[in-house]
Amino acid sequence: MPPNPYRLGLPQYRKGMWVPGHEGHWGNERADQLAKEGTSRDTISTGYIPQSYIKQLIKTKTMAQDAAEWTSKGHRHSKLTLGNPNQEQRIIKELHKVQNNRLNYRIATQLITGHAGLNDHLFKMKLVDTRTCPDCGSAEETVGHFLGQCPARARLRGEVFNTFYSSLSDIFQNNSLAKIVKYANNTKRLEYDPDNSE
Repeated sequence: MPPNPYRLGLPQYRKGMWVPGHEGHWGNERADQLAKEGTSRDTISTGYIPQSYIKQLIKTKTMAQDAAEWTSKGHRHSKLTLGNPNQEQRIIKELHKVQNNRLNYRIATQLITGHAGLNDHLFKMKLVDTRTCPDCGSAEETVGHFLGQCPARARLRGEVFNTFYSSLSDIFQNNSLAKIVKYANNTKRLEYDPDNSE
């Protein structure tokens, strides 16, 4: 209820009492200890810390933690495709080159991350009933199988990559991203049909 405006000019009486705030709380006790130490020193440190410096410290720490997390856990498939830091930088630069073509960019991203419209991934998403490759019927249709192992695609692989069988990491290490996307486009396996999407 708002105060009565006619009483605002009258004397107001308030009773104050001390209430212990965070007494016994370790963080508060430690803060009190540090405050006492800070006031008892002979030299006083003063100065302005720029916000940009604080942001840079946070960014550096976050990037270091992210790199450690990626190294210790990370996404297995992306580690195979991106490889070492030099290869990763090359692939990212090549990815920027294909971003003007939306379909090629989509295919490149799918192949790099492993989240492609292939049966292994679609099965995990419960969109198909089997992980098996529809072309050879002999193995799970992973990106590695699709790009480097499927016997039904050996001839095309020989024409595009100059090898009939290869590992996923070797394909990304020895070929440009444009060539890998060209291979995927030639298979017509990752074609996107907007009329058939759910």
